[in-house]
Amino acid sequence: MADICDRNNPKRVVDWRWRRAAGFLGTTERAPTRRIDGPEGHKWIRHAILFLQAQNAATNTDELATVKHKHPAIYWAQNLRDDNVNPVKWEIEARILARQDNYGIGFAVGYAPEIIEAYESLFFNVRDSLRHPGYVMHTVMGPAVQRGLTTREYDLLWKLYGYFYGPHMLTGLVSKCVNPAWCTTPDNANTTWQDDAIGTLKMQAALAVKTVRVDHHTQLPLMDIFTKFTEVERNTDTAGKAHETILESIGAMMDAMPLNIGGRDPRAGHTQMDTGQLSKYDDSAVELTYEQSLRITTGRSLPGEAELLATSFPEAIEGEFTKLETTP
Repeated sequence: MADICDRNNPKRVVDWRWRRAAGFLGTTERAPTRRIDGPEGHKWIRHAILFLQAQNAATNTDELATVKHKHPAIYWAQNLRDDNVNPVKWEIEARILARQDNYGIGFAVGYAPEIIEAYESLFFNVRDSLRHPGYVMHTVMGPAVQRGLTTREYDLLWKLYGYFYGPHMLTGLVSKCVNPAWCTTPDNANTTWQDDAIGTLKMQAALAVKTVRVDHHTQLPLMDIFTKFTEVERNTDTAGKAHETILESIGAMMDAMPLNIGGRDPRAGHTQMDTGQLSKYDDSAVELTYEQSLRITTGRSLPGEAELLATSFPEAIEGEFTKLETTP
């Protein structure tokens, strides 16, 4: 056990800290140290040792309740580890592989962040190795991914999609709903059903491709499907590129336009922008026309500029109204 529980072992097991704690109490592992186990490993192994000692010493339900009260995070993390019926454990592990933090995972599954932290630290300690795809594929997920998955192995599919595609793809895979939108009116029901059907078919098609076995029965059908797909892709490639070119041109045009809303740039989070020669008119009562603004920005002056800049709004007089004189 000592080798697979070595912190520096490239093939260490995901629950190496928990095994170190149990092994220490069973005299098969040496005492934890910061040098051997690292600061975080040393801390969590010691927590696990204290928890296991208290749990092993409990002789009745009241004493077990005391253990649960003193070590709630580890207690519920252990409970989660031992529950192979509720798939929440597999979702938590998949979300850890999807690089979500403890708060995000806890919110998604309804667990306190402290429980998620304890579970990752003691039973699924992989965060410091997520930058190594080989470790995740071969040690965390195991050889089943290479042998060929089935849809019944949803725990591995969740981990695979979570690790490579992120939490949003994982949420769709877990819920079986792709980007769902709340149906607010009866009139939207038909569109909602259609969107759900299309999204579900796409997801099921992706899973079918991912889980189909390649053998002498499936080789030719797969090649035929791929050939047809290539033809469709080739026929739509030109249209797709033209569409992308149009969008890029529109984006470049919008970026080049001197947009200015109230002296703020909407392209930069509405931060205050330098309006150049126009800035001296910002505090005046003059509303420049398009032609006047263009003339100023090109470096030319306006006729009667001094009078325009001197124009200001009249000061408001509290409690009185100014009556507008109109010609009958």
